[in-house]
Amino acid sequence: MMLKSLASVDGDLATLAWRVYHACFSQLETRAYQRHLMTPSEFTAQMQDERVDKLLVLDDAGQVVALATVTTDLAAVPLLSLPFFEDNYSDAYASGRIIYVPLIAAADHDREAFKILVEHVYYLAITRGCLVGMDVCRFNDLQRHFVRVIELITNRLGDEDCYVVTPDEQSLWLFDPSRRNLAGNLGRRPARPGRRSMGVTP
Repeated sequence: MMLKSLASVDGDLATLAWRVYHACFSQLETRAYQRHLMTPSEFTAQMQDERVDKLLVLDDAGQVVALATVTTDLAAVPLLSLPFFEDNYSDAYASGRIIYVPLIAAADHDREAFKILVEHVYYLAITRGCLVGMDVCRFNDLQRHFVRVIELITNRLGDEDCYVVTPDEQSLWLFDPSRRNLAGNLGRRPARPGRRSMGVTP
């Protein structure tokens, strides 16, 4: 497999990337409260936004089997609060040492391709002394063990374990005043598992 880092992706390569992206993120449509799947036009805009690097993993036949997008220009990610990063991580923010990963996806849960992406971002962060941020929904964290897998990969690469913190969390709620809609789901309120915290949050 081969990793390509591109400023812009279009044509057939963008079509192949969309197929992998859609196959992965469409699975969250019934599992995540908020929308995670971009529309085709939103995806195309991100593929053409040169502020965001596109990482594509290609197999021997030239097919896209995994992709990620990464940027140090946090203004390129509309939902991020720049004042939050400026206030809490001022040195890293001022020197452009915060890498954000808007998306990462691997076809058919291809572990090797996913590992290639994680390792590439890890070495970018190590070389530049960067923080790396991403948004992970509860399903990907608790069911797919997304964060834990990334920790295992990165901890094998360095002499010391990577610090991991959750600097902010959001909970999403449903209220049922009539007590008619949630009656069968009262016992399914998710637990609040403790986050492994190897570091100090601001």
